[in-house]
Amino acid sequence: PRAGGGALADAPVWGLRTEITNNFTAKLLRGDFVAFDGETAVVTLGLRAGLGERFELGFDLPFVRHGGGVTDRVIDGFHDTFGLPDSGRDGVPRNRLDYRLQLSGRRWLDVSTGSDGPGDASIRAGYRLVHGPARALALRAALELPTGKADVLTGSDGTDVSVWLDYSDRALLARLGLEFTLMGGVSRLRR
Repeated sequence: PRAGGGALADAPVWGLRTEITNNFTAKLLRGDFVAFDGETAVVTLGLRAGLGERFELGFDLPFVRHGGGVTDRVIDGFHDTFGLPDSGRDGVPRNRLDYRLQLSGRRWLDVSTGSDGPGDASIRAGYRLVHGPARALALRAALELPTGKADVLTGSDGTDVSVWLDYSDRALLARLGLEFTLMGGVSRLRR
């Protein structure tokens, strides 16, 4: 589940969210091997709308792209500037895609070619538990539909269900001009 804050939408709210994740890790242990070197970008179109005073419905339509790490140079520079460890990132070529997983002699994942496509769409619902000028708490749920494709890593090929609590507090960090958000929940992945 994704934290969205405890306040529910009163009127329809459209959103366009972009997330870019640059991955790099590689481990070899007793013949098992995992490597994740690449970048994932997800652009999600979403809509939330209030239904009465206590309910909210919405949907998310993501588009997913996997490819080489176009932000590798920026990340390498950040590590160099602050003297941070890079876990061997500087020993591999930049802007490559290499996702591999091998366990007990069986190769489970081997992706070196970029892919993109629609991700798993989700239908979302929220129920207002607490709503005040500074604090809000909502019970939220989502049903994720298998609209993406597992073979190109844009979906799970399953219908997933999530339930979580979402809390927002505007008073806690008001002096800094920030809003505190905390969420926790569970997901059930189904194939």
